[in-house]
Amino acid sequence: MDSTTITLFSDIMKGSGSYKADGRKKGGVKAHVVLNASDDVPQLVYITPGSSNDRVFMKHVQLSRGDILVFDKGYRNYTQWHQWTVQGINWTTRLIGDEVYKVLNDKVISAEEQQKGVCQDQVIYMGRASNPTQKIKVRLVGYYVADEKKMYYFLTNNFRFKASTIASFYESRWQIETFFKRFKQTNPVKYFLGDNENAIRIQLWCSFIKDLLIKLVKDQIHRKWSFSNISSMIRHHLMNYLDLFAFLNHPDKIKNAFYPKENQAQLPLFPT
Repeated sequence: MDSTTITLFSDIMKGSGSYKADGRKKGGVKAHVVLNASDDVPQLVYITPGSSNDRVFMKHVQLSRGDILVFDKGYRNYTQWHQWTVQGINWTTRLIGDEVYKVLNDKVISAEEQQKGVCQDQVIYMGRASNPTQKIKVRLVGYYVADEKKMYYFLTNNFRFKASTIASFYESRWQIETFFKRFKQTNPVKYFLGDNENAIRIQLWCSFIKDLLIKLVKDQIHRKWSFSNISSMIRHHLMNYLDLFAFLNHPDKIKNAFYPKENQAQLPLFPT
């Protein structure tokens, strides 16, 4: 779960960040996404003005018991975390550093786990005693990444998996960043055809639908194509009567991929 911000040239939707020296600030739109990791496609998309906090999206997330949800530091909400735990949803995130917690016990770390980088595995109780917010019992994992020479601290409600597995879950979170990069590179979200909020939302939804359709095509062809190449090929042949799957599977036989002329009759716009 994460979000990406798309900058707008005018202040149609309120942007995020501070104002410039001249008092002006560009508009922005934020796409909140829950990405299905196994299929690499969005399971849920929610569009808000860029100034919206990421936490407003959490209440819209509906998952099934046993699902594993990974998100970054921006989604700190103890009450929502507790609700997901009650629903049987496993979640993993990063420790911000200013949390107040009490250590209940330290788990034994095996030599194998230490070799992988696990330095800390504790059961903690989070929440201020004088604060009315939800108090939660979670697991704190400390993991050292030798390549970066840096310690990472992860929070999770899963007490069954190995600590190294919890760390690998968060490492897999980078998949959604790759999706955002792909989405922005293969869709015209830098320039919008309309100058009002509704037009911007429509263009964004069309872009998400187009991304999904191309992903479906990519998963059904046997030949290896990059996502950007498939997108370019479809855009180039959009007005041709082309058997797309035949062409992508055998690009060397492009003549055989075009439909015969007798099948090129114009379809009726309003069939009766």
